[in-house]
Amino acid sequence: MKHIIKKITSAVALSAFSLLMGSFAFAGEPLKIDVDMINATCKMMPPDMLQCQGIKAMWTDPATQAAQSLSSVDVMFQWDPLTYNFKIKEVLGVQCNNTVRVQVVSVVSGEPLANATVSLRGQSVTTDEDGIARFIGVKTGSATINSAKDGFEADSLDITVACDALKHVAVRLMPKS
Repeated sequence: MKHIIKKITSAVALSAFSLLMGSFAFAGEPLKIDVDMINATCKMMPPDMLQCQGIKAMWTDPATQAAQSLSSVDVMFQWDPLTYNFKIKEVLGVQCNNTVRVQVVSVVSGEPLANATVSLRGQSVTTDEDGIARFIGVKTGSATINSAKDGFEADSLDITVACDALKHVAVRLMPKS
């Protein structure tokens, strides 16, 4: 039975990510999605459900050629007796590993600003000697970065954080007159 579940979940996992990500095509070519179920766990849910947790999908963004991924996707499948396939009943959740890297520099000199305070969604970080602040585990969606340093005008910047992404942001602060 375990072998059958693994085979079924491998076959239906791709359709799960098609639902999650929509039907993507680039220049008429379908988007190839690699599905990793090595760390996924699946269990039968009576009478006709299959719940899989920890599925990972990886693909290459055709526009940027950057590697993209979704990790820890949890999906509930339901058996369809008409097609003899499991179909997605519900996407239970997607956990993302998002990092935002902010570099604060002087707009006049272009030099990095150490010890500047950078805030993102209620979390504040002080920049290192290279003017860099890192935020790990940032939730997906819109956010505002606030940056401040003594002797400089404070600044705000709106960003969008993508799932499983490393977002690089440059902030330029103007010295006070």
